[in-house]
Amino acid sequence: MSEEDHASRRDPRERTVKTAGRIVKYSREIYHLESVEEVAMLSMEATPQFIDGHPSPTLAEIRNGELRVLESLRNGVHGGDEPGPLAQRAYETGNVVVCARDGVEIAYRNEDVEVVDPDGCDGCPHGAVSLAAPTIYRDEMGARGAVLVLDWSTLDCLEEFHVKPADYFAEHIATAIVNIRSRERLERARNDLAKRKEMVEVYDRLLRHDLGNDLQVIAGFSDAIATAVEDDDQLAGHAEKIQRTAESAAELIDNVGETVKTLEQEGEPEVRDLEP
Repeated sequence: MSEEDHASRRDPRERTVKTAGRIVKYSREIYHLESVEEVAMLSMEATPQFIDGHPSPTLAEIRNGELRVLESLRNGVHGGDEPGPLAQRAYETGNVVVCARDGVEIAYRNEDVEVVDPDGCDGCPHGAVSLAAPTIYRDEMGARGAVLVLDWSTLDCLEEFHVKPADYFAEHIATAIVNIRSRERLERARNDLAKRKEMVEVYDRLLRHDLGNDLQVIAGFSDAIATAVEDDDQLAGHAEKIQRTAESAAELIDNVGETVKTLEQEGEPEVRDLEP
């Protein structure tokens, strides 16, 4: 073993930094993926490779106020399942939540890490230590993000180089997922806008060509009638009122046409990706 490896084992902070550097590589790949499913699959592949102790990962997405599993390497856990009380606790508090069986030392603690009693998490049934790391974005769409859950079957001591890289990677995963969902939502909005524009154009053609032509006929005949009955003030007044109403309706139709042109010229909205 090299001196560097010996030093790394003696210094949890150094091991944390080295692991974070490896995460950067996977994060770059994640941000180029096109679907949430691809992000979930890469997360499952990458996590056991760089998180010390080779934990079994589960990735849950926060969407529409609900928490659902996307992918898991844990036996008995499937996509669409509820991820369990540990992930739910992390979602509710926004903190990294740790559950450890008796005999496991938790060497890394800070204000953002909550250690819970195993009895409150089904006794950590999936191994010696379980950890849930959330990243949550809140806006007018509600809560969005992800929770990365790691289960170590055997682990004597939970160190900084277990907790912080998991939290760091969860942030990148959640950001990638939220960005993809935003692009999906924008694409749906664009499709909906295109359909609405088509409908407006149809109505515009009906109004301007069919009804507009009829109004021109009405206005023309009402003008002729007004001229023919100019000696009868009452009839002439009725004819003039018909003419004014027809002209007003024709003007309204022209205004609708201008509105349609404005809609057609408007640029489509662009999505702005979040950054971790």
